[in-house]
Amino acid sequence: MRKLVTGLFVGVVALGVSASAYAECTCKAIDASGTGWCADCKHGKVFFVEIGSEGLFKALQGTKMKAEDIKCPGCKTAFEKNGSCDKCHVTFCDGTCYKSFVSAAMAPGKATDPATIKCPACKSAAEGKSEGSYCEPCKGGFVGRYMFAAKDAYEAAKKAMTVLATATKTKCETCATAMVTNGTCEHCKVTYKNGEKVNKS
Repeated sequence: MRKLVTGLFVGVVALGVSASAYAECTCKAIDASGTGWCADCKHGKVFFVEIGSEGLFKALQGTKMKAEDIKCPGCKTAFEKNGSCDKCHVTFCDGTCYKSFVSAAMAPGKATDPATIKCPACKSAAEGKSEGSYCEPCKGGFVGRYMFAAKDAYEAAKKAMTVLATATKTKCETCATAMVTNGTCEHCKVTYKNGEKVNKS
């Protein structure tokens, strides 16, 4: 009986290893959508930006919410008006809750396939070949592949993307997460505000 139980245990473990070893790579779908995490390859993308840290990816992810599930009065108002709750430090955009100010700034943008853009300047910006600027003839500006119609939203997204670029290069995962959430890295004892260090103890 003991041998039988041992054999079953080894078999179950072997099956688990086999399933993990042959987990399906989702990188192709992630490359197409610009957002997602491949558990097999241990990397992903957010807003078409390469993310090598799962902690950073999770910090940037939004959570789809329903009005009836929100208890905080401030969050209820923010949910209805696409605003922020100062108490909970979250921002809502089209029913999605974001803890990261970077994601909140990028969320209003409209993902656009560069191949469909006719304006040379906007196309170049969307393809990442130039920094780009707000295009008056097109009444919009591109930050990566995302188009922003409002100038203030465009400027906020540009700043947010700069912070994200820095966060992806940061060696400390907790610092990277704190950088995009206006948080504190308890390991390095550093607090961040809008992507910048505000203190170090």
